[in-house]
Amino acid sequence: MIVVRDIKLSRDFSLSEFACRDERRSVYVDAELVERLQVLRDYFKRPVVITSGYRSKAYNRSLGGADGSQHIEGRAADIKVIGVGMEEIARAAVKAGFRGIGIYGSFVHVDVRKNLVNGTGRPYDIWRGK
Repeated sequence: MIVVRDIKLSRDFSLSEFACRDERRSVYVDAELVERLQVLRDYFKRPVVITSGYRSKAYNRSLGGADGSQHIEGRAADIKVIGVGMEEIARAAVKAGFRGIGIYGSFVHVDVRKNLVNGTGRPYDIWRGK
């Protein structure tokens, strides 16, 4: 029997929370993503639930995700905070320094993308999803 221990990445986040939701459960996560998620956790003083973290290319494709998704690079997470609205999470994500923020019906996408696409000069991209 092989026993695999989970690894703490910060005070409140473990590696397994970021694992791909496919059968392989592979994982890659950018340290900056974890740091900024911890800032959100400290701000809300409530658990930040990761509904989707790292995604393999095949799994991302099966979900209809973008080819250049930050999830594939381990730089993104879809999150929710129980009892907190999506708009409030998004505002806090801007303050926490996330550079990509997508507001969806039941979660907020946050990422630490390297390149912005907004062309506005602000330090983050923000959008509303379906």
